[in-house]
Amino acid sequence: MKNKILYTVSIMAMLALFGCGDDSSSGASDAAKKDGDSVESADETTSQLYVFGSDFQSGELRWREDGGISEDYLSYHQDSKIVAVGSNLYVLEGAGADNVSLLDPTTNKVKWQTSLEDYSNPRDIVKLGDKLWVALEGAESFVQISSKDGKVKKTVKTNAFTSKGGTSPNLVDFETSGDTLFALFQRYVYDAETYTSTYPVGLLALYSEGGDLLDTIPLKTRNPMQMKMLDGELYVATQGEYNEFFGTDADSNRGIEKVNLKEKKSELWMSGKKLGGGVAAMVADSVRGNLYVAVYKNWGEVPVVKVNVKKASVETIEGVEDAEGSLAFDAVQGVLYVGDRSKCLLVYNGSTINCVECASNDALLPYGIALVEGAKP
Repeated sequence: MKNKILYTVSIMAMLALFGCGDDSSSGASDAAKKDGDSVESADETTSQLYVFGSDFQSGELRWREDGGISEDYLSYHQDSKIVAVGSNLYVLEGAGADNVSLLDPTTNKVKWQTSLEDYSNPRDIVKLGDKLWVALEGAESFVQISSKDGKVKKTVKTNAFTSKGGTSPNLVDFETSGDTLFALFQRYVYDAETYTSTYPVGLLALYSEGGDLLDTIPLKTRNPMQMKMLDGELYVATQGEYNEFFGTDADSNRGIEKVNLKEKKSELWMSGKKLGGGVAAMVADSVRGNLYVAVYKNWGEVPVVKVNVKKASVETIEGVEDAEGSLAFDAVQGVLYVGDRSKCLLVYNGSTINCVECASNDALLPYGIALVEGAKP
């Protein structure tokens, strides 16, 4: 563990001290009401906030400490994801490291670390029943691991979903509902000569709690990124193929699909034309029936929009420039955290957006955010 000087004033003080230009305003504790729902202050939440920073050469994990952000940090592979599963935090180190670590949120020490297949590139982890499943983007399989020590207990083959010319079916996300595990496959083929990828339509596969394949549902669009269950419905975010400028177009070739699980089919529910581009990330507010969507328009241009599911309305959240640093929603506070790589970590309370932790010369820009339930040390 290393030490670096970082802001250690309370989060509420940060909200008062640090601004984001003309878009900033008073702190989240001012807690305006939105849609009839009040917002608790940041100090009242029982969740523990973690921020993973990366400069694409190195990575660091910091956490909330005594109302501020820790001076201490843990070093990890530059391409890592942090995923909260209940009261546990898992760190998934990407291709080249290919590790899964369990962090104890009461001590911020690693409980165990396990190594997976080389270049398997773990991308997500979920718990279904008493089983932990890890999604592997770079392998033709996914695995069940032990919650006690991380050792692989079962391997499920996915090679049947690999596209011709591809090296894996590119499993990027898991979601669960009841006793069903949903797996999201991009199925792209990478051309090393042109440094480009081609995408067939995405694929959704359904598995039992024990890992048996139940069914598959083809998507309507390409390059799926994430799934979320909201009010018993499954929504799938797709980014679509990139244009000649490596951005995405605001058209009907991407957006948010809604899956009819009874009829085993998916339809484009909200197009990129309405959203403003392809979807890079998505989180759900089940209390208010909203989806928060990071819209990837181009490198460094990733705004966030709020989608009300019942109204099918889209509202841009002003003040976000580059949400490539991930999204996380705190159901206790009713606030959205945004990793804005052009500014800092932002918090949106339903009406205003504020800087929680602005990047310093010491801290790396946010690349991932996670909120661990009931784990405030």
